[in-house]
Amino acid sequence: MKIKSSKQVYDCGLFQVTEDRAVDEKTQFEIKRSVVRHIGSAVMMAVDDKKRVLLVRQYRLPAEKYLWELPAGKLEPGEDALVGAQRELEEETGYRAKKWKPLVEYYASPGFLGESMKVFVAEGLVPGEAH
Repeated sequence: MKIKSSKQVYDCGLFQVTEDRAVDEKTQFEIKRSVVRHIGSAVMMAVDDKKRVLLVRQYRLPAEKYLWELPAGKLEPGEDALVGAQRELEEETGYRAKKWKPLVEYYASPGFLGESMKVFVAEGLVPGEAH
């Protein structure tokens, strides 16, 4: 598939929405989609010495309820994913980690959302103040 056209129809700073058209050059099969474009995020699976996983409870407006989630956050333009993960873990929870390793990269809903989520395992947790 090759994108033939893409028109931005919305931008809120956190993400953009584009109306895209792609065509398979061999079969001429065409698809049209509204796509949410997002810079990407880092997700931290922070594990303590007792093998417990750190979760944060956040209200999510689209779900209309509080959810328990792995700490995560949007990457800054040009930011290395590991650096973003380290920054976000400390900002959201106050914890820092002595050991980091990449786990997986995935797209949560690739039918319409272009957000790549890079997941890291964080171990050797050191508590601190969230900010």
